[in-house]
Formats: sequence, C-alpha cells, structure tokens
Amino acid sequence: MILKKRICLLFAVFLFIILLTGCGYKPPEGYTKKNHTYEELVGYAKSIDPDATVSNNPKDVEENHRTYRIYPAVINGKDCSVASTSREIYDDSLGEFSKTYYRMDTDYDYYVICDVLEKYSALGTVMDDSVSNRFHVNDVISSEIDVSDISSQKLDELFGEYRNCCLELEGFSLRKKYWLHININDMSYYFTEPTDEEKQKIYDKMVDDGVL
Repeated sequence: MILKKRICLLFAVFLFIILLTGCGYKPPEGYTKKNHTYEELVGYAKSIDPDATVSNNPKDVEENHRTYRIYPAVINGKDCSVASTSREIYDDSLGEFSKTYYRMDTDYDYYVICDVLEKYSALGTVMDDSVSNRFHVNDVISSEIDVSDISSQKLDELFGEYRNCCLELEGFSLRKKYWLHININDMSYYFTEPTDEEKQKIYDKMVDDGVL
C-alpha cells in the first residue's frame, strides 16, 4: 500500500515537472512573452524606414479574441500604426496547451495596398478596415469582388490586373501578401500569387465547379 502511494506521488511530481516545462517553453522566433515596449516598436518602424516616427501615445484594443497595443506612426511619409499584437501559440507536446505571446506588426502595408488598389478598380476594395484585418495574423491583405458570371476572357483580364497590381506592390518591399478574393454566386476563389500556375489552378477549379 505504501509502495503504491509512493508510486502515485512520484507520478504526480513527474506530471507537475512536465507541466512546468510546458508552461515555460520558448515562444517561436519573432514572438515575446510580454507586450513590446515603445522603444522596441520604434526600432521596428525604423527597420522599415530609417526616418520613421512613432508617437508614444498607445491605445489598447481587443478584437476577435486578440489584443493590440497600437502606437500612431509615420512610415515612408504615410500615416499608419505599429503595434504589439497577441497570438495564441500551441505546444503540440502537451496536446492543445497554449499560451499568449506577442509580436510586432504594422498596418503600413494595409494602407499602401489600399492606395495602389485605387488604380485597379476591377480588383475591388480591401475587404474591411478592422484592426484584425489591418494587422492580419497570417500576413495577408485581400481585396474582394462579386461577379454574377465569369468567362475565360474575363478571368484573363482579372488575372492581368492582379498581376500588374502585385508587380507594382513589389516596389514597396511589403511584408504582407496581397490576395484577390472573387465571389461568384455562392462560390469563392482566391488568387494568392501572380503566376501562370495560379491562374491555371483557379481556371481548373472554376471548370470543375461549373461556373466557367
């Protein structure tokens, strides 16, 4: 009986040590355990534009279960923001165990993409200006268009506009990707990169779905 109790006690201690190890695991590269400081965010902004300025007047926002500590900034002459943003990171070694970590981000890319899209009206507008979209967790900014029908010629024209837009955006050395979201009735399609392979993939999918 005493032996069984000792075994149970040792097992409990072993589990406790594992949990402590899990709770202390290091965040992925680019993430920290606490919100970034003002000085760190200034350095981040200047890594994009050496002449960037950041106002030490933060605003805390919570949206879609994430927190954002946002500082007004000017990067490459454009009014925008830099932020320390939260994200749940999972530790596979403990199943669904997760902790909150923080990374630095900016919505500079969002505003640049919005400006460039004004030249490409066929590509629609950015899907929304919510905080969670401007600081998209997957580093993607999308524009969206709704069409009632599509043809091979129209698809070629849309892809040509998308490719030209992406080529222009390359000149800004953005950190986020630009995707085009196409809604056709109840079906959705995304151009995620300006390659012929991507166009063919979307073309084949539309044929399979019977919309082309």
